[in-house]
Amino acid sequence: MPYTARPTQMQFYYKLTGPGAATDQAAIQVVLTRSVNGTSTLIGEADATLAPTTGGYTLGTLTLNYSSSALPDSVTIYAASGNAQTIQAGTALQLDDISFIGTGLAVRADAGLQAQLTVSPNPSPSGRFVISSPSEPALAAAPLTVLDALGREVLRQTPQAVPTGTRELDLSNLPLGIYLLRLDSKQGALVRQLVVK
Repeated sequence: MPYTARPTQMQFYYKLTGPGAATDQAAIQVVLTRSVNGTSTLIGEADATLAPTTGGYTLGTLTLNYSSSALPDSVTIYAASGNAQTIQAGTALQLDDISFIGTGLAVRADAGLQAQLTVSPNPSPSGRFVISSPSEPALAAAPLTVLDALGREVLRQTPQAVPTGTRELDLSNLPLGIYLLRLDSKQGALVRQLVVK
């Protein structure tokens, strides 16, 4: 499914029942990915083995582990029953009320790298900005996301094919206000507040 947040946990309720449930197991895995030029990159994941339940539903919690500072664009949830050494026919895994909670923070680029990036003019009366990093061209070329004041994604751009050290950002079609620019470089996230006035 499309998904663009970085939660800290996935919570769910599960029930593992059936004639072989006492000796059987189930498993669940959540994977957050981002697709760039048709290639899917792992952003974060979590998995767990689920023990049999007795009676009603049991609360399960997975803590997500991130291997990238980028924002995901998709989430996939895998669930399977019959994972024990001795699989029993008729085991059933039921899931309910799956939800993501918390906000996992991206790894920020260090202060020295942050200083290599400039965005001007800021504030911008036209809504047009120039992102510049002449000494580190890959910074300005990194994938970028723009969020509005409510944290909603309003723009996403893939990385520049050939890093030039400068990049134009056009927000002229958006309402006046404050926006958050985030560049996901290989060295970490670079974040700037932008003002369109």
